[in-house]
Amino acid sequence: MTKKEETILNNLVKTLQNYENECYRQMTYMSEHKFEMECEAIRYKQQAYNRSWLEVASAIDKIKKLEE
Repeated sequence: MTKKEETILNNLVKTLQNYENECYRQMTYMSEHKFEMECEAIRYKQQAYNRSWLEVASAIDKIKKLEE
């Protein structure tokens, strides 16, 4: 994997983490204002972002190991 490719994938991980963090902020707001159903919906979205960035990070590690 080239340095450029690694940078692109690492930026994708950071972007997905930022989306996940925004979900946490939204969940906090919804909880404070007693919007329980909305909070639960956002929680599912947060979990999807979390799983996504973990999968990308794992793929980066696997590619690096293949290159060794």
